[in-house]
Amino acid sequence: MDEKNVHQEIVNRLLFSIVKPYAKFAAKNVIGLKSAMQWCELAYFHELKGQDLKMREIADAMNVSMRKVADLSKKLKRNFLKPEEEVELTRRIEFALWVEPLSAARLAQTLSSDQSDIDEALETLLSQNQIVRIVDSGVQTYSLEHRTRRLVDPQWAAKIDGLNHLLDTVFQTIMCRFIEEREDSFARTLQMRIRVEDTAKLKQFYESTIFPFLEGLDEEAKKSNEVKSMNLSILWAPENENDI
Repeated sequence: MDEKNVHQEIVNRLLFSIVKPYAKFAAKNVIGLKSAMQWCELAYFHELKGQDLKMREIADAMNVSMRKVADLSKKLKRNFLKPEEEVELTRRIEFALWVEPLSAARLAQTLSSDQSDIDEALETLLSQNQIVRIVDSGVQTYSLEHRTRRLVDPQWAAKIDGLNHLLDTVFQTIMCRFIEEREDSFARTLQMRIRVEDTAKLKQFYESTIFPFLEGLDEEAKKSNEVKSMNLSILWAPENENDI
């Protein structure tokens, strides 16, 4: 088998592995195949649209008609993604401001977002005391109130945004380890047994040990000119689905 076919075989196997959780979730919630496929199509269109491709380029990439692409575009414009995208934008703004204070115009340029959306998200962060407005020599910029903050919000939109961020990390790890074969990624899944009363100790371990350690690394990065952004996800769940 030549190198091209080997690569395609790897891609096919990865695709199957990646969609298995999607299929499990659809089956668990009794989602019909037609409906499940519609969500898959819309997600695919949303991803390509985010790459600033033209409608014809999207149609070619998806191997569908222009009529199909137009239909997907209409569905996307119904704003069903708006709540979690609003939360995601605030998180992206906070991450951008981690590097240095920025103006609203600069944020819109950096994040490739509409100025009105940026302004609305900034007002939200200001009202939550997460950022501060700085005016110096007539120039208005924004800075983080706290350089390190965990985005914890009980609202479903924030939880969806957290899920999207988690899955983005999983995707990037897959690309680094299987496709790009980079050494600066890491993935391990541990299987263990614990007493029922010790479950809370997992969260305590994260709060008292893991997060302070990562916070220390973040502080050290502020002193260096050579840094890189890393995504790290930590999660646990009982193995038996009946325990959930």
